[in-house]
Amino acid sequence: MYVVVNKTSFLYGNSILGREVVLSVNGLSKRFGNVVALRNVDLELRSNEIHVLLGENGAGKTTLANIIYGIYRPDSGTIKFFGKEVNIRSPKDAISYGIVLVQQHPMLIERMTVAENLALGFKELGILSSPKTIGRVVREVNEKYGISVDPEVLVSNLSFSEKQQVELIRALLLNVKLLILDEPTTMLTSYERRKLFSILKKLVSDGRSILLITH
Repeated sequence: MYVVVNKTSFLYGNSILGREVVLSVNGLSKRFGNVVALRNVDLELRSNEIHVLLGENGAGKTTLANIIYGIYRPDSGTIKFFGKEVNIRSPKDAISYGIVLVQQHPMLIERMTVAENLALGFKELGILSSPKTIGRVVREVNEKYGISVDPEVLVSNLSFSEKQQVELIRALLLNVKLLILDEPTTMLTSYERRKLFSILKKLVSDGRSILLITH
């Protein structure tokens, strides 16, 4: 394990030598009216890596995540994914590349079960699967990654940490290659943070890369 520290980030992973560049952001800029949210941002993230992006509130971290995920379009700059320049125009585009964003507040329907939420989300992407089938796969994911979410339970009965885990399951079922987490630890207890990072380490050991945004 090693830690590299610069002005904006910590990198956690194995030796950087020989690891493929997954995400390369070059000269990214974004303005909202008279407000400059991002100016000439460069970022590189390699395979099997957790890259922690640090910055104060309002520094543009979430804007960067939203651009990579296709929620916003940059005013200038390029994004390369596995060495190929990509034009990500929507979250659906991002997901097609294997990029998934877990936002600070889980986007789930409280009156539906975990499996029903996942099935509905997949349907919107043109992926048809029954809650029963998804429930079976969720249990397999639970066992592999140490997640403890009952697919049959109503989302309204879940803790914040469990709702966050549902979003992680969704990303896994979408075959995520790059997982972006926006302020994932803000509302977690110390125990829940340890559990989250245990899950993330398993994701990285499986070949995935993670961009974790915090302050």
